[in-house]
Amino acid sequence: MPGPKRSPEERAAALQAKIDVIRTAIAALEEKKTEAIKNYDTKISTNENRITALEKQQKDILHPKPKKRRKTKKQQFGEIAQQAMKSGMSVQEFRERLGMDTPTENNEAAEGQSQE
Repeated sequence: MPGPKRSPEERAAALQAKIDVIRTAIAALEEKKTEAIKNYDTKISTNENRITALEKQQKDILHPKPKKRRKTKKQQFGEIAQQAMKSGMSVQEFRERLGMDTPTENNEAAEGQSQE
């Protein structure tokens, strides 16, 4: 036995309720879609940053910066001596400041000739 007949308004209301449920489901799916897109965009940007860092490392490997040449102790002492001479310091003053013994008279005579 089929139930009592419903009026067209009741049937339309029932259909409208189903439509509202489906629209609510669509809205929920749209929200999930937006979250998924945002999530994937975050993952994509993270990987792009990793690619940029790796490309920089690759560039550094393929095109390294030139190394600075190390100076020997002899070159370093020579530069210090030149700077001392430029500042007006004599060889005698330079030796005194370094705490070196004064040279013997033979060495002084040889230095006097080499300076002239």
